[in-house]
Amino acid sequence: MKSKKSFFEKSLFKANIKRYWLIWTVLSVLMCLVPAFVFSQSRLELAHGNMISPKEIAYMYKALAVVAVPITAFFASALVGGLLWNYLYTQRSVGFFHTIPVSRNKLFVTNYLSGLAILLIPYLFAAPITMLVVLGIGAGVPSATFELMFCVLCETILFFSIATVSAHITGNIFGMGALYLTINFLSTFLTYVASRTYCRFVLGVYNADLVWTDFLSPLTYIVSRVDLTNGDSSADYIGYYHFNSAVKSWMGGIGAIAVYGIIGLALCFLSLYLYKKRKSEVAGDFAAFRVLRPAFIGLFSAVGGLTLASLVVSIVFNSREEDPWLFLVVSLISVTLAYYVTKMIIEKSFFVFTKKSIKGLVALWIIFSLFTIASGNDIFKVAYSHPALEEIDNLSFNFNAGYYDIDVNGNEEIIKEFFDFQNYLADRADEIKERNREYENDYYHDFYFDIEYHVAKQSNSRYENRDYRLKLFEEDLKNPDSIASKLLEFLSNKELYKAMMECGQGYEIDSCNVYGSFYNNNNDYFDETLWLTDAKELYDAIMKDIDAGRVKVSSLNQLRISPPIEVYFDLKGPASERNGRRYTEPGSLRIQITKDMTESLKVIEKYSKKSYDELMKMYEDHYNEYSNDYSTDYSEDF
Repeated sequence: MKSKKSFFEKSLFKANIKRYWLIWTVLSVLMCLVPAFVFSQSRLELAHGNMISPKEIAYMYKALAVVAVPITAFFASALVGGLLWNYLYTQRSVGFFHTIPVSRNKLFVTNYLSGLAILLIPYLFAAPITMLVVLGIGAGVPSATFELMFCVLCETILFFSIATVSAHITGNIFGMGALYLTINFLSTFLTYVASRTYCRFVLGVYNADLVWTDFLSPLTYIVSRVDLTNGDSSADYIGYYHFNSAVKSWMGGIGAIAVYGIIGLALCFLSLYLYKKRKSEVAGDFAAFRVLRPAFIGLFSAVGGLTLASLVVSIVFNSREEDPWLFLVVSLISVTLAYYVTKMIIEKSFFVFTKKSIKGLVALWIIFSLFTIASGNDIFKVAYSHPALEEIDNLSFNFNAGYYDIDVNGNEEIIKEFFDFQNYLADRADEIKERNREYENDYYHDFYFDIEYHVAKQSNSRYENRDYRLKLFEEDLKNPDSIASKLLEFLSNKELYKAMMECGQGYEIDSCNVYGSFYNNNNDYFDETLWLTDAKELYDAIMKDIDAGRVKVSSLNQLRISPPIEVYFDLKGPASERNGRRYTEPGSLRIQITKDMTESLKVIEKYSKKSYDELMKMYEDHYNEYSNDYSTDYSEDF
């Protein structure tokens, strides 16, 4: 009678669990910090007369599922995978295991399940303790408990499978570690380095945020993109810890974790296939399969060459880092060096300078040349790119003398004007770059204009910046089509300042702080706080000045030097209930008071205990003191 086929070796499984007891013991102790944290939070809440609620526990579980669990699984899987599959890396040990009366299928399955068990045992210890603590403080059993358990299983399978497939593709522990890091971070790293390199030559853009590639880097995607709250902002308060509420996006929730779990299972079967095809003689080699060696050489050469070229150009040729031809020369030298060093490591030989090796190097040269040419000419039009209007939550802009925020809600037309002005600067990119090179050391005529788009569509919000360095001259203002004239025209749009002063729906003026600080005169300042009616009076006066067109930037010197008086408004937002407690959302507005804002200055005169003439004299002294730095009197420009 034919015996039943088995894929599991019980004695080997027990031996692995006993051999690596220290790992799962240490992890168990760390996991038990979770119930200790919950208990300490409950005591802290009780001390303030509150009870920690089931919803707060649920959100804590969800935070653990997308932060603590994946990070723990990432490091622990690398350690356990390296130890369990370490026998593959010496011919003596691999020969021993392959001669024992256990099939490769059974050996693989048993070792794989041993690894999962070592990684999951700590959760089996921590889970019941956490349950008892949660029940003991009266928080019940949140439904998020099952979400957390699902995430633990999927994320553990994913990262251990990545460690396993890395171990079977490579032939030594160093190769396994390098490939494990590569699979987890290559997409994020290449996205950053490649986009940063590309944007080196693009006006105003320093890093293109290619978020669609993040999914290829599991750890960074789960930690930074996955949100299990589904955008519910009614429970973003956990004890004394605030977690940003997020907007639900595609693959931004439990679905992403499930997909990663399926990918982990697929990698497990791929590892089994590779294990059966793997030859014992490759133990000790960097790549276990000869067919993959060119891919490894190309991959690590490209990463190393691009990184080295970026560092050399930034550090050694800082003043010419925007020159695409210089970068091309440096990158070709860097990739050549990286190519032959990588080839020596993988082939374990110094004799790699052969005619055959030139083909791979030439292919890398062509790729780097095309990339540099594409970057220098901005063929993807990154300089014109910006987030979609519906993705933007708010916008900030600043120049030498000012910094302002605009809430997008209800101000879409203003945001479109920023898009148009960004396109205008992109059209004049060659002119701006040429002038920047021509007057490289002329810092007096150095102006900047920066735009920051706050994007809140992804599970974690992000910022996209457009930073422009401009060389502007007074004579430019004689030409209405010059960049200087267009910039001042743009910054003098009263609708821009109206949008900036919008409080937002449901927000009210609570108080404001009026601060006057005058250059090099510590005794000549004031700092007044106005409450409710008084603050609203000043707010109304500022709005009158905006309607009258008195809030504007009419000269380059106004663009350069900040006014001496600033006003900060504190806003009180709409009240809401969270977990049985009542909260109000704070907000703020900030505006600088220029000399032309007469209505605002009248109110400030009333509360600052300084006469209008004194304020005017302070403005004049302030600007003259600043202009003395440039040995010119510019007070008449203000």
